[in-house]
Amino acid sequence: MLGDYWKTATVGEVQLMLGNSEEAGARYADAVALAPNELGSHETTWKQACRSMAAMKPSPEQRAMVRAAFAHLPDCP
Repeated sequence: MLGDYWKTATVGEVQLMLGNSEEAGARYADAVALAPNELGSHETTWKQACRSMAAMKPSPEQRAMVRAAFAHLPDCP
């Protein structure tokens, strides 16, 4: 799984859906680190995470764990 941006980001997304914000943030950070120059991929992943979090309503602390992986991108609208 490691070594592939999309597989790693998908694990992050699954963890987010399960409510495991700390694990989600870690996997998203791993994905970004695997492909640091693929900003379009980061933007797509972050946009989906934003949509998920809008529906799930995580606490500010939980949201911050996910947000940290995408600190190089603009925040959710």
